[in-house]
Amino acid sequence: MDHHGLRCGFAIPMLCAALLSVPGTQLAQAQAGKAWEILKAGLGDSNTERRAAATSVLGLMVNNADAQALARKGLSDEKPEVRAAAAGALGDMRAKGAIPELKNAIQDKDVSVVLAAAHALYVLKDPSGYEVYYAILTGQDRRTEEDVERSEEVGAIGRRRRPGIDSIRRTGAERSESGDEG
Repeated sequence: MDHHGLRCGFAIPMLCAALLSVPGTQLAQAQAGKAWEILKAGLGDSNTERRAAATSVLGLMVNNADAQALARKGLSDEKPEVRAAAAGALGDMRAKGAIPELKNAIQDKDVSVVLAAAHALYVLKDPSGYEVYYAILTGQDRRTEEDVERSEEVGAIGRRRRPGIDSIRRTGAERSESGDEG
């Protein structure tokens, strides 16, 4: 049993999302306050799965500065499941202000985080998301050397420093060499 005697899983995040979307009556405000309390407890939970589930729910709250700030914070979580959920939530929120953090997330060592950040960037119509997909699928960087050098100067993804993409390529190459296609 978890917070307030309720089992945590998908029920709590969905309850939170439902309560946070109710219009501004006094009862709704009280319920929204309780929902935020439950959601914040989930975000601070020591269990990775619960933190990731709570972080994913943030994506349902479009145009909510508090939710965006919490999702951005999730990008620096120690667990990749939470970082990936945070990247996904920011994409779901259409949080254009988080593009710099998402660009940093495509440098993550964990493949799931790189792909979640690339998808979020793609959803936000930032070319970096497409660039990641292109580089993964073709093994080539679509940009010119001048573009790469310019992007490296500002800390963006470049040819010389792409641990996330390189990790995905290694994983794919290992599968190909072993004959494992799935």
